[in-house]
Amino acid sequence: MGSIGWWWAAENVHEAMVKLLVDQSVNVDSANIHGRTLLSQAAGRGHEAIVQLLLKYGANIQSADELGRTSLSWAAGQGCKSVVLLLLSSGADLELADRRGRTPLWYAVWQGKTAIVQLFLDIGVDTKRTDGEGRTLLQHAVSGGSEDVVQLLIGRGANIDSTDEHGRRLLSWAAKEGRDPAVRLLLRNGADIEFADRDGKTPLLWAACEGRVYRRAASRQRR
Repeated sequence: MGSIGWWWAAENVHEAMVKLLVDQSVNVDSANIHGRTLLSQAAGRGHEAIVQLLLKYGANIQSADELGRTSLSWAAGQGCKSVVLLLLSSGADLELADRRGRTPLWYAVWQGKTAIVQLFLDIGVDTKRTDGEGRTLLQHAVSGGSEDVVQLLIGRGANIDSTDEHGRRLLSWAAKEGRDPAVRLLLRNGADIEFADRDGKTPLLWAACEGRVYRRAASRQRR
């Protein structure tokens, strides 16, 4: 069976077939045109048995694709907790960032995978670092739309008053984009509703410009 059959077996969870092909000295680190290895594909699909088998036969756990993403990054982003735990116990680097400066935690945050985010935070991953664009984890959490992840990061000390390249705080961005749950969470945690960015716009002004209504939340925050 050629390389096509090898990839088909790995992607479709044919554990016995994968083992047979590995025993025939097939390269376990072969990659597709995007640089994704068999381990990366299996990890992203949550195929724990295949991941374990590939690791047993020497697959490179730190190999990265053309985006710089590792198998751990893909597993974290897809919320595959059992695979994430397996990769971590096998030595995967949870701080290894891709070409955009984003670690596996970033993808779990972006995709709203609360259990994975909780796991990484319990291990002690830094929540204050920024990516290559200067964006924080909390900004990505708000963009991703998971209220649970936003609250989790705030509870672990994420800075709600960090500013972006326009001098705009997260509350302004959330108000502008109509991220209602995030706006409420930020207000409950003390975000400054009067803070103006470089253009002189406050969160309420951004909300007004975009047709958003947050009068009740604002009045409660002032009390």
